[in-house]
Amino acid sequence: MRIAIEYDDAYSTDAGLWDSFIDDAKARGHEVICIAQREVSDPIAVAAAPAMLIHYIGGQNKHAYAKREGLRIDVWIDSEPSASR
Repeated sequence: MRIAIEYDDAYSTDAGLWDSFIDDAKARGHEVICIAQREVSDPIAVAAAPAMLIHYIGGQNKHAYAKREGLRIDVWIDSEPSASR
């Protein structure tokens, strides 16, 4: 399963909780990625998002971005779900 987590206002609200979740998900064979509304010029500190591939989409619609990039997302974790669809 591929899980996409938003960084700002989701992961960043309780990084410790999400780090544990990410570790557990990976141990179970799942993939967790970050789809961030940020621009590449405003990067997330690597230490703040361990073990996640980060996609910087610069304000694009997350669902449309994932579809265009061929990323099948099974579960979205997002503080603003309407932004993902």
